[in-house]
Amino acid sequence: MKNHDGLTEGRVRRTFQLVNYCIANIAAYRVNWKAVDGKRTLRIDLDFWVRANGAFFDMTVIEWCKLFADKNGKHHWSKIFPNYQEWTHQLLQHLEMSEEHYEVELAKIKEYRDKYVAHLDDPKSMNYPLTEFMLASASNLYDSIRNNERTKTYIDTICDSANVYYLRMMDDYNQEVELRLSQHY
Repeated sequence: MKNHDGLTEGRVRRTFQLVNYCIANIAAYRVNWKAVDGKRTLRIDLDFWVRANGAFFDMTVIEWCKLFADKNGKHHWSKIFPNYQEWTHQLLQHLEMSEEHYEVELAKIKEYRDKYVAHLDDPKSMNYPLTEFMLASASNLYDSIRNNERTKTYIDTICDSANVYYLRMMDDYNQEVELRLSQHY
């Protein structure tokens, strides 16, 4: 169904689905990490879990780029929030950063996607983008879709906010890690 300004139910639903995937993959990636002596280490470091953890991160980057980096892509946030300047301003306020800082973070994520996920150009100097930036921006988009009068009628949500959804996913995934740890891998 299309409304008067070209917004379709399918477009909103697919964009919201990608936002959910992005947030869930960040939770899945983060849940297997712990701090030991000030350094991050995997809670379960068996090959399968290491590969799964990397795949969660890579999928986060891919989904996030569909939503934020690929301006001409059909799932970019601007396809459902067409007032680019207004929504960008709101996003930057939410992130508490300048447009220049946002562009630097965006470039890091795109570089990781383009050089290491899509092509593996130079594996010696991988620079991982920060999941906090991706989570904050994706959470803002989740909440914007969920609370906007034009878009919220097209989606069904279980959680009232991105933060509630993220915490739910963290809890679910932590149960899986704890189960594996209890089996004395």
